[in-house]
Amino acid sequence: MKIRSMNLRTILLPGIHRSWVVAVLLLMLAVPAIVFAPNLGSVPYPASGSPYSDIMITHLPNAVYLLHSLREWHTIPLWSPTILSGYPFASHPLSGLFYPAGWLPLLFPLPAGFNLIVGLHLVWGGLGMYTLMRLEGRSRAGAAFAGLALASLPKFYAHYGAGHLTLVYAVAWTPWVLAARAASLKNSRRGSWQGLLPGFLNGLVILADIRWGVFTWLASAVYGIAHSHKGFGRFSLLSILKQTIVAGVVAAPLLLLLWEFVNLSTRSSLSARDALQYSLPLLRIIGLVVPDLKSSHEWVVYPGVGVILLCILGIASTLERRYRTFWGMLAAASLLISLGSNFPIIGQVLDLPVLNLLRVPARGLFLTDISLCALAGLGLDWLLSGIAPALRRSANLILFSISVLSILLNIGISRVTDSALTLQLVESGSTIAVCVWIMLLVGEKIPIRIWLVGFLFISFLGWVRIALESIHWRDSEEVLSESRDLALYISSENGTFRTYSSSYSLPQHTAVQFNVEAVDGIDPMQLANYTAFMERASGIPFQSYSVTLPPFETGSPQTDNREYRPDAHLLGLLNVRYVLSAFEIDSEGLVLEEIIDGILIYRNEFEKPRAWVQEGFQSPGSGPIREASVKWSPNRIEVMARGPGVLVLSEVAYPGWKVTVDGQTQELLVYQDVLRAVELSEGEHSVEFVFQPLGLRLGFAVWFAAVAVVCMKTLIALRKSTHR
Repeated sequence: MKIRSMNLRTILLPGIHRSWVVAVLLLMLAVPAIVFAPNLGSVPYPASGSPYSDIMITHLPNAVYLLHSLREWHTIPLWSPTILSGYPFASHPLSGLFYPAGWLPLLFPLPAGFNLIVGLHLVWGGLGMYTLMRLEGRSRAGAAFAGLALASLPKFYAHYGAGHLTLVYAVAWTPWVLAARAASLKNSRRGSWQGLLPGFLNGLVILADIRWGVFTWLASAVYGIAHSHKGFGRFSLLSILKQTIVAGVVAAPLLLLLWEFVNLSTRSSLSARDALQYSLPLLRIIGLVVPDLKSSHEWVVYPGVGVILLCILGIASTLERRYRTFWGMLAAASLLISLGSNFPIIGQVLDLPVLNLLRVPARGLFLTDISLCALAGLGLDWLLSGIAPALRRSANLILFSISVLSILLNIGISRVTDSALTLQLVESGSTIAVCVWIMLLVGEKIPIRIWLVGFLFISFLGWVRIALESIHWRDSEEVLSESRDLALYISSENGTFRTYSSSYSLPQHTAVQFNVEAVDGIDPMQLANYTAFMERASGIPFQSYSVTLPPFETGSPQTDNREYRPDAHLLGLLNVRYVLSAFEIDSEGLVLEEIIDGILIYRNEFEKPRAWVQEGFQSPGSGPIREASVKWSPNRIEVMARGPGVLVLSEVAYPGWKVTVDGQTQELLVYQDVLRAVELSEGEHSVEFVFQPLGLRLGFAVWFAAVAVVCMKTLIALRKSTHR
C-alpha cells in the first residue's frame, strides 16, 4: 500500500510547486465563478421548475430572524417564534448556529451571501479531493482532475438549486475527512494527535448537516478498515471509536439538544415508507451516463462524460488495486443504498435505530460521485502512463462503441422524456469529442501536455454547461416581494398575534421580513404534541409524516384542504387573529375582512391574547379571562399579570423553559397539551419565562472539558520535548 507521509501542514497545504497550486485553485474557482457571479444576488430554484426552494422556505428566514435578534435584542436566539407557534431554534439542525462557516453569509447581503459561501465550499471540497488523491499516490494531474471534477459535480448544483444549503456545506467536507483518515493511517503510533483530526472534521460535518454526518462517518470508518495495514483489527476499531468520540465531543452542544428535540418530534415516529421517500428508481441509474437534470434533484448522479470514461479506465487499470477496489465497492454500495425501497434489503437496514431518522436514501449518490471522481483520477494516471500497444486496438474499439451507444441512448431518451433532441445531441457530441481526444492520446498522436490541457478544457466546458442547466435562477426582488401587500396589511395591525393558513398563502420568507408569526409552517422537525393539537385545530387529518403543517395530500396547497373547516376556538388559543386562505372557509367565528391578491383574510372572533389569566384549567372559550401584558425576547418572556388564577402564555411548552413568579421558581404547567401556564395567587405578579435548555449547558461543558484536556496534553508534550 502506498500512502504518503503527511502531517497537518501538508494536509492543509499540499507540498507542491506554488504555480501548480495557483493553477489548480483558479480552475476550481472557474466553474462556481461562472455559475454564481452573474447570479450572485439571485435566488436558486430547482431546474425541474418546482416553485419551492429551501433557501426561501428555511435558510433565508432563519438568517433574517438571527440577524433581527442580534440587532434588536443583542442576543443569540435559542427560541424562534416565526412558525409553528415557536420552536427550539438552537435545537434545530437547520438553524446553522453551531457551524462556524454558516455565519459567514450573514456578513453579506442575502441571498448573495449564500451563493458566495456555497461557491467557496465547492472549491474547498475540490481542494480536499486533490489532497486525498495526493495522499493515495495520484500524480498531480490525476489528483487535480479528481479535485476539479468534485468541485464541478452537477449534483452539487442540482441540490443547491433545491436550496439544500447545509447539505452542500457538509458534503464539501467529506474529502477532507477521508484525507485526514489517510494521513492518520500512516502516522498511527499510539497517542498521535493526528488520529483526532478525522473525528474533529467529522464533527464539523455534523454541525453543518447532521444527516450527512452519518454518511461521512461510515465512509471514513470503511476507509480506515480497508486501508489499514492491520485490516479489520484492533487498530481499525480503536481508530473508529476515537473518531466517533471526538466527533461527538465537537458536535456535543447540537447533538444533546437535537436528541431531546427528535424524541419529542414527529421525526421519532418516522416509518420506513417515509424514510425511503425519493428512493432512486431503477431506470434512473441511466443518469450515471446521461444527464437527467429535469427530474428530481435527488436523483442527479451524472458526474460528466470525462469522469465516466476515465472511471472505466481506472477500474480496468492495473494501478493501485487496493484503492481501485475500495472506490469501486464504495460506488456500488452507495448506489445500492440510494435505491432504497427499490432494493429489498435496503429498506430493512434503514429501519434500524438512528438510520430510521434519515430520509431520502438517494443522497447516498454523493458518495457514488465522490468515488467516481477518485476512480477518474486513477484512470487518468493510467492513461498518461501509456497504454501497452497490445491494448490500444481494444481501447479504441471500446471508445468507438461508447460514442455510438451515446448517440443511440440520447436519441432514445429524447423520445421517451421531455428532453429536447438538440440538448441530447449536444451531450452526444461532448461524449464523441472526449472519446476522440482520448483516442489521439492512446494512438500517441499528440503530446501529453497539449492533450492534458485540451482534455481539461473539454471537461470544463461540459461541467459549466451542465452546472448552468442545474439551477433555475430567479430575481431576488421578485421572490422577496411575493405576497408583500398581504404581509403589509397584516403587519399594520397593532398588537401581538399570529396567523394561520391551510393553503400556505403567506410564504415564510415574506412573513419573516414583516415579523408576521404563524401557527402553520413548512419544517421537517415538528413537535408531536403540537401537530396533534393542530390536527384538531385545523380540522385536517394528519395521516403520516409530513414536512408541512398542515399537510397537503397531493402537494397542491391552493386546493388540497378546501374541504376542511378549522376550529376557531382552538386557533384562538394560539393567539391566531387572522386566517388566510386561497379558498372560502365557512367556520364559526371566522369573519371575512378583506381580499388581497386573491387571498381571503378572515378575522378570528375567538382570538385570545398572547397571555391571559383564567380560573383554573377550563375548556377553551369558556369563562372570563384577564389579559396580561407581555414583553417578549427570544430567550426570556416577561409578563405582568393579576391573580388569582392560572396564567396561560400562548407559547409552546418545551423542556428547558423555566418560570419564576416574583423571583421565586414555580412549577411550569401545560395547558391543552401545548401551552405554558403557571398558577398565580391573588395580587399583581411579575412572571418570567426563561429558556435555559439543559442539553446546551451539558454540551458546552463536555466541549470545554475536552478542549482543556487537549490543551493540557499539548502542554505536557511540549514540556517533554523542551527537556529533551
